[in-house]
Amino acid sequence: RLFEDFASIGYIAVLALLSLASALWTDSIEQAVVEGNRMLVYAAGLALLVVLLRSDRGAVLAFGAFAAGALVVAGWVLAGMLRGDESLFLVGRLNEPLGYINAQASFFVLAFWPCIALAERRRAAAAAPLAGLGLAAATLFAGIAVLGQSRGAVLAAALSLLLVLVVLPGR
Repeated sequence: RLFEDFASIGYIAVLALLSLASALWTDSIEQAVVEGNRMLVYAAGLALLVVLLRSDRGAVLAFGAFAAGALVVAGWVLAGMLRGDESLFLVGRLNEPLGYINAQASFFVLAFWPCIALAERRRAAAAAPLAGLGLAAATLFAGIAVLGQSRGAVLAAALSLLLVLVVLPGR
């Protein structure tokens, strides 16, 4: 299994290197470099997930850290909107801080799910404040994701909802 995980990382890295190499013959050198670098970040992110998600504790810590980081980003976006910062938007769609509308909306859809997992925990009365925090954060992420007006993010949200309902019945 470990070999398959690292093979996937290798495939993404090779694709990234091909994209970077295409800068040698393309008319859009900057775009090739940006795409190559983006794929290298994806490969590094996948490698990090492969290492961290080997145990339940590692998975909880990884998703918690991601959700906390996303909450900081969402707070920054919310503060900017409350200040009236119009530079966050491109033609009425939330574009910043990532600078790519579909990725921006998809990022917040992705951040939505760990918060829903936290909100649905029912183990002890002590978990109630955390569940409330999870629900509040999920609501914030869903609201900000909608501001991107991204069809891709809507499709990703619908498919991920279907996947959650199929894989985790009763949730």
